[in-house]
Amino acid sequence: MKSYLSLGAFLITSTLLVGVAAVSAQPAPGGAAAPAAAGRAGGRGAAGPLGGPVGTINAATATLFASSCAGCHGTGLEGGRAKSLFNKEWLGTVDDARLTNAIKNGVPNTEMVSWSANLTDDQIWQMVTYIRQATATANPRPPYNDAPDGLVIKSEKQTFKVEVLTSDLYTPWGLAFLPDGRLLVTERKGAIRILDKNNVLSAPVKNTPVPHVQQDGGFLDIEVHPNYAQNGWIYLSYSEPQPGYAAQMAAVATLQGKVGSQVTASTSARTALLAATFAETRNDAAIRQSVDALAAADLTLALARADAFAAIQAGTAKLSAAQLPGFITAATATGAAGQPPSMTVWVRGKINANNEWTNQETIKRFAENLYTTSGTHFGSRFLFDTTGHLYFTIGERGQMTNAQDLSIPLGKVHRINDDGSIPSDNPFVNTPGAVPSIWTYGHRNPEGLAWEPGTGALWESEHGPTNGDEVNLLIKGHNYGWGVVSKGSQGGITLTSAPGMDDPIVYYTPTLAPAGMTFYTGDRYPAWRNTSLFVGGLAGQRLMRLEVANGKVTHQEEVFNTFGRVRDIIQGPDGLLYIAVAAPGASLPADTPGKIIRLLPQ
Repeated sequence: MKSYLSLGAFLITSTLLVGVAAVSAQPAPGGAAAPAAAGRAGGRGAAGPLGGPVGTINAATATLFASSCAGCHGTGLEGGRAKSLFNKEWLGTVDDARLTNAIKNGVPNTEMVSWSANLTDDQIWQMVTYIRQATATANPRPPYNDAPDGLVIKSEKQTFKVEVLTSDLYTPWGLAFLPDGRLLVTERKGAIRILDKNNVLSAPVKNTPVPHVQQDGGFLDIEVHPNYAQNGWIYLSYSEPQPGYAAQMAAVATLQGKVGSQVTASTSARTALLAATFAETRNDAAIRQSVDALAAADLTLALARADAFAAIQAGTAKLSAAQLPGFITAATATGAAGQPPSMTVWVRGKINANNEWTNQETIKRFAENLYTTSGTHFGSRFLFDTTGHLYFTIGERGQMTNAQDLSIPLGKVHRINDDGSIPSDNPFVNTPGAVPSIWTYGHRNPEGLAWEPGTGALWESEHGPTNGDEVNLLIKGHNYGWGVVSKGSQGGITLTSAPGMDDPIVYYTPTLAPAGMTFYTGDRYPAWRNTSLFVGGLAGQRLMRLEVANGKVTHQEEVFNTFGRVRDIIQGPDGLLYIAVAAPGASLPADTPGKIIRLLPQ
């Protein structure tokens, strides 16, 4: 790249998609959409930061930039012989397609030559990503504001005042209004709180399930049944340890206390003992043989073989063939027992007058062989439609191949009836081997769902890898590519698009870490009505407003960017927007103080 002057002039004078520096708009996929739920303010939302955490910049691409581009453009904001490529304002006027074309094909009648003979398509794409990532690094985000109450903000189309309703929360995750105007809030650590109309926050609801709290996991989303006044159902998603795991590990501790702590036998010998002891078809002869093998492997074994055998037989749990492999892996792990296998589970229950969780029913729990010790990508977001169907999301739990496998529920958006049964018109209900609740697939970690008013189109947001976060328009049965394609940087993925896989409507580099999202449908902010999709960002402490028309995002606005990580946003029965925010921590999963804020039109 010899001349930024040529590249910049070419790009700026061309017809451009003008918007956020990290955004590239794509054509919307076609197809029919499901109806939006009556009484719901569209849905929820999430997006992220310009100048937020940028993740890992590819070292090879940085080296390539230094050798091929820095001679003219420099490596910082000061530029070199030509102007800098890391100017945030300029980069905000250029989409990725224009950057890619200029690098690949050059710019006629300038010093900007074609690099297609020297760089692969993937290298060119990584170069574009590098420019955006490095720009974010050179333009740090503004400092966190822990006291936004009373602050007046004049956005492009609406002036509003920030009102803090409560600051007594820790990592608020999901929001849902009861018909009487009280607001349900989940805290990731494992609590449901109720904020009344006088902004008094309840004590945690009693007798709720105990979640497995690890990194992304804990209490997640909450939703109120559209017919709550008649049935009282409240839906909750959370991460749970593998059922029976605690009892199983207690048995292992007993076993290892008898033999394991004094034995230096191979992992294969321990595995044989565990398999013989905990299998559903437990074989006493095999147990005795395994104990003998352990004793023979280490002559310092203090207990007699008979005593060890008796201890092993007493009170051990039984595991199915599907459960056993993951259990053995955990039980034979080096060092501490570590994290138990876990998975998202979806339940419904009721809250009585004594602030107690009652009548719990499991709506969806997946097979125990899918439980994993990973602490990532639990999802999860709820959304009802007008016909009683419940949509929910789950990530691929850190294994991107799961997202493309229809026999595995992970990395999918699902659609069920309100009792957990399967609608007969789901897209894969008659596909042999497919999970029948799947609505769409090829997702990484979706945390936002929203119905578009008027069209009934279903929008979704999901986390990309180090970048390439997505906002998608979901179409029944469609594949959104994760595991094969990505607009972000992921080892093992070199494609950004592929036939049969829908591109995102917009994507974000650097990362936005998108969470909740909602369309605004009320009348308190008239200029936002029915056209504005609000997306909350974790990484950049930002609330984004996306203007939507005809399945496309035509404009974006950063509404605010200093109040903390925006986890969820919802429209209240009073027509105002309510937002769950949490203070930034040392990492995105850090458990930090949180608030509920409301935007008051001025």
